[in-house]
Amino acid sequence: MRIGICGSQSVGKSTLVKHLLNNPFLKNYTFFTERSKELIKKGIPVNKESTSEGQDAFLLERIKELEKENMITDRTILDVYAFTKLSEHISNEKKEIFRAIKYILSKYYDIIFYIPIIEEIKMEDNGIRETDEQFRIDIDKVLKEEFDKLPFTKKHYINSITLSDRVAEIIEVIENMEGEFNDKN
Repeated sequence: MRIGICGSQSVGKSTLVKHLLNNPFLKNYTFFTERSKELIKKGIPVNKESTSEGQDAFLLERIKELEKENMITDRTILDVYAFTKLSEHISNEKKEIFRAIKYILSKYYDIIFYIPIIEEIKMEDNGIRETDEQFRIDIDKVLKEEFDKLPFTKKHYINSITLSDRVAEIIEVIENMEGEFNDKN
């Protein structure tokens, strides 16, 4: 299965994926986590300063991830689109292209999990992510809107707050999906 986890900055996506990595049930999966550091090293702006070049790079990463049969990623095409949509450095024409690409590529995920902003998890400055709280809220709003509109992909809204509960929630959903798939075959 191709599994994506989306959410705004500092909601726990990368931490969650790193904990899923250790779960024996998911031993046949390839995991993808935070890759912004590599773009920054290449001098490509990210976050609020993201340019067309930066979003193109993120888009290509998502496409490469979707080539894997069993993968879990802490970024989805929805994340790429949200940052593109809110960038002041990307033309409206390019934003429309990304909107169309988002629509096309979203169907290749078997499921996308959405993690909302919750008060219990405060924004953390890791030296890479954007720390503007309003920008975080704006990204979350776009992600939630796009998540709710997904036409093809199964989706799951993460309700848990603690890391261990989130891991258990995701494992349960994946087990149920794999069970449904095996019942059909």
